[in-house]
Formats: sequence, C-alpha cells, structure tokens
Amino acid sequence: FGIALAVVQAGGERLTQTGFSLGTPHYMSPEQATGEREVDARSDQYALGALAYEMLTGEPPHTGPTAQAILARVLTEVPRSVRASRPSLGVAVDAAVQRALSPAPADRFASCGDFARALLTGLATPHVASSVAGESSAATSRAGRRRVGVVALGVVLLGAIGGVAYMRRATVPSGIDSIVVLPFENRSGKPDADYLSDGISESISNDLSRLSALRVTPTSTASRYKGRSGDAQVVGGELKVAAVLTGSVLRRADSLDVSVELIAANDGRKLWGQRYTRTIKDLLAIQQGISTEVTQHLSPQFTAADRARITNGAPRSSEAYELYLNGVYHNKRFSRDGFARADEYFTRALALDSNYALAWAGRARNFYSQTDWFKSPRVSMQGARELARRALALDSTLAEAHTVLAFIVAGYDWDAAVAERELTRAIALSRGDPRPFADRGLMLGSFGRFDDAIADTRRAVALDPRSVEFNFYLGNVLVFARRTNDAITQLQHTIALDSTFWFAHAWLGRAYEQAGDIPKAITEFETASRLEPGNSENVANLGHAYARAGRRDDAMRLIARLKASADTAYLSPYPVGVIYAGLGDKDQAFAWFERAFADRSGQMVFYLATDDRMDPLRADPRFVSLQKRVGLPLVPVP
Repeated sequence: FGIALAVVQAGGERLTQTGFSLGTPHYMSPEQATGEREVDARSDQYALGALAYEMLTGEPPHTGPTAQAILARVLTEVPRSVRASRPSLGVAVDAAVQRALSPAPADRFASCGDFARALLTGLATPHVASSVAGESSAATSRAGRRRVGVVALGVVLLGAIGGVAYMRRATVPSGIDSIVVLPFENRSGKPDADYLSDGISESISNDLSRLSALRVTPTSTASRYKGRSGDAQVVGGELKVAAVLTGSVLRRADSLDVSVELIAANDGRKLWGQRYTRTIKDLLAIQQGISTEVTQHLSPQFTAADRARITNGAPRSSEAYELYLNGVYHNKRFSRDGFARADEYFTRALALDSNYALAWAGRARNFYSQTDWFKSPRVSMQGARELARRALALDSTLAEAHTVLAFIVAGYDWDAAVAERELTRAIALSRGDPRPFADRGLMLGSFGRFDDAIADTRRAVALDPRSVEFNFYLGNVLVFARRTNDAITQLQHTIALDSTFWFAHAWLGRAYEQAGDIPKAITEFETASRLEPGNSENVANLGHAYARAGRRDDAMRLIARLKASADTAYLSPYPVGVIYAGLGDKDQAFAWFERAFADRSGQMVFYLATDDRMDPLRADPRFVSLQKRVGLPLVPVP
C-alpha cells in the first residue's frame, strides 16, 4: 500500500507525521486517523485487513455518513465478526482478520506476509458447520463456490504482498455469449435525469454490440423492460440471453452514484456487481469502466483488440458525453422543441470535443429528422449531409453516420442506387443490428421493390420482435405493397405493443382507407392527430379521408389550416397536394406537387411512387413527368 510511508518525490518529505492525517477513512488505522504518532508498515497491515474484511463481507469494517463519523468508529469500535456475515468461514479466518485490525499496532502480525499466510491457512481449512448432516446439495455447492472464492482472495493478497505476479479470476459460466442491458433505474426522483439512466445503459449496450462474438439485445427491445430489473432471470428467459445487466443511477447536485449487477439468466446468480460513487465529471469513466468490466466477466474469447473497440471514437471529456446523452434523449421526442434542444446539446458537446464522431452523427440525424416537418429540405438535408461527412471523416466505420447519409442521398439527391449502397455498408458495419435492415427495407419499399423490402423488415422484426418501430416499418411496407389485410394485422399488432405511437395509428388508417373502410380510417387518423397534433402528415391523411367521405367543407378547412401554418413555420407542399388529390382537383394537386419537387421534398421520393392515393393521377402526363424527374420507378398498380 505504501500510503503510511508516502513521500513527496520532489522533496522527500514524509506526508504522514505527527499531527497530520492522510488516507481514505475506511482503510485508515487508528494511529493514522489521529495523526498523534509515527506510523509504519503495521498501518499498511491494518489497511490490508480492512480490504480483506470488505472483500469477505461486502462492506468495510467501519461505515458512517461522513468521514468524521467513520474515523470516530475506527477509534472507538471493534468491527463486527467476519463470520457474522459469512458463517461458512472458519474461526481461523475471522481471527486473522480481527488481529490485523487490532487497534494497537503491537497486537497485529509481525508483518503483512505473516497476516497473508495466516489468512490463507484459515481459508484452506473448511469450516465444520458447512458440512453438517442434512445440508442440501445446492447449499453445499454454494458453500464450495464461496470457499473457492475466498481461497482465491488469499492467493491474490499473498501475491500482492510478496510481489508475486499471480492472479486468478473466478470461473465464468460457459455459454455467456449473449446479453441484454436493461434501462437503468433513475433513482434521482426527477424525470429530467432520465437522460442519464437511459443514456448510460444505451451507451453500454452500443459498446458491447461492437463485439462480434457477443449477441446484444437491441436497446429498442430492452427499453420495453424498463422497471423490471428485479425480474432479471425472467427477462433473460424471455429474451433468450445468457446474462442480464441491470443498474441504477442517483444524481444529487454534482455527485453521482451508479450501481450495476451482472446476472446469469439461467439461475439468477450475480456474476459481478459494482458501485461507483463519484462526481458527474467521472460519468464517462464510469460508463467505459462498466463496458470494459462486463467483457471481462462474460466470455474468455474476447481479445484485447475486441475490447479496444469499446473505446474507439469515445469522447475526450465526461461533460461532452453527458451533453451527447442529453441530445439523443431530446431527439427521440420528435417534437419541435425536442429537436431544438437536441441540437443545442450536440453543438455544446462538439464545442468541447470536435473529434467526437457520435456527436456529429447525432446532430446529423437531428437535422435530417426535421425534414418536411419543421425545416425545408434545402436547409435540413444540406446541413445533415455536412454533419454526417464530418462524422465519417473521424470514423468511417460508424454505421449510424452511413445510415443518415443514405437517407440524405435518397431523399434529397434522389439517387436510389447510392443510398442502397450506403445502407448495405451500414448493415455490414453494424454487426447484426436490426436498424439498418429496417431502414433499407423501408427505403426499398418506397422504390417499389416489395419482396426485398418485406424480407428486410421481417428480418429486423425477427432480430427485435418487440420493437414498436420495426414492427411499424413492416406494416408500412405492407401498405406500400398493397397487401392490405396483412398490413392491417401487422399495424394492429404494433399498436398493441404501444397504443400511444401515433405513426402506427396513421398508417393503420392508411390501410383501412386502402381497403375502402373510410369510417375506420377516419377514426385512426383522428387518434393519430390527438396523439401528435399539428403534424402536417396527420392533417393530410385526415383531409384526404374527409374528401373521400364526401366531407368537402371539412377537407377544405384542413387545407386552410395548413396554408395558415406557413405564416409561422415551414410547410411541406406534399400534404396539401394529397388533400387536393382526394377532392379531385388535379390542377391544384399538381401545382402543390411541383412546389414539393422544387423544394426537393423527401416525401416525393418516399411516398409518391407507391402512394395509393395517387392512383387517380397516374394516367396524367404530369404525374409521369414528375416520377421521371424525381428518378422513381413506374410502379405498376395492382
């Protein structure tokens, strides 16, 4: 340990001397705590005894709410017997630890080596109580495992003291080749701290997914089990994984308390656990430390190169990492305010660390996500392109950046071939992540390649069956392909997973309208509008259905509402054209579609070719001209 005799290298002055205290309260000897007399190696022996006590019982010999309270107990109280916490340990073990923790230095062992040898002797001698008649085989097995563990502890202590480079790791159960990282519990009592608890667990999951030999349950599926950390064994069985990582986060001002446990899914055993009590400035180190530690406890086949992937592209500062987590959290809200706040957080993270590739990619997705809703494509797409390129310049293997770039190339450049190549590249880089499959399927469905699109989205759902987003993508593609009954069934299933997901209600309405059931379509469109009021896509869906139902005045009222919104925010022209198409006003419909073409609206790419609401317009030369200019295939109408 050496802290009892630490010296300042520059001047050689003793740091621990009469009247001066230096050390960590839990491990300080009484003489070190008072600073009233010289300390020597016997103080180090006390620290070693305190460490052994904590390793054997799970807590230090003395605890308290403050450093002063701990030191007071060091000076006045005798630690509780080790056997009180671990009855299976022998008397000799207890005696060895208690002697090392004697208040008077003269009562301790002559040397740390003597203490280690006494501890080893005690650990190697089974306690008679652990073999009493009638003990169950399971209990015997557990006792045996505990004895192996504490003997290993003794070997480590002896090796450390004697300078022997010997270390032994507890045996890891075989077959730990899959894991789910459950959303960490926010114990702060404040919803605005969710970005920390959700962000840390998602970052760990993303880190582990870089290991090709480890199957990691996607975050979108893990999020469905939020609040079920106490059911780790049940969750592991449902998700068919070998291990479950759970955790909690408590933030108070600048202090941070993070606890984690790694649980074996087959029998609920704790494979590893740790508690980190630090400051918010240590957030990044905590998250990376957990990721690294988990790989060391899961499977021995991971190489140093595998583990190095975990820190590739990591930010330089904990503050930048915290800002990035905030940005991701607000981006997922898919609201005007959420996008604005997300951009602020990403920008601040990049100001601190301009080489943070993930933050560049996050800001790129945030820009792209606002296209046709809150920003003109010429603003959002061009901005997103530059940001994605910055991310790829820093890390060309970043799948997220390739995915964002693919949608920019498709939605703004209208280059389907290059976009497909980018998504295929993202799939190769993502090591089995279902998201690029779902994204490619959605894109191919827009282009009329229905068989390929359905195959991709079904694969994404197979990889992540509880993902609301991916189940929705499959329903979306089935609507494109006009497999109406299948689409209705799939979208009803998606809503059963999350009844508040407005997009699923919107597309179920599209499927009902496709089937000719206008009343049900209107009901779903109205539900979507209540869940996400003011979204131009919801207004267009409802207006078109009103027009088909003969409610012309209601449809015109919604057109007026959309046009009025253009006074204060960007209005995508495509939704207005959709309502005019439903009203049979072809001239106005094409006038608005030409505006969408001039704006290079992504909706021209992702909807026009397969939108069944365009069927009355398809024979018109103006429609054929639009499709050719956008570069879309002429999808045959079933």
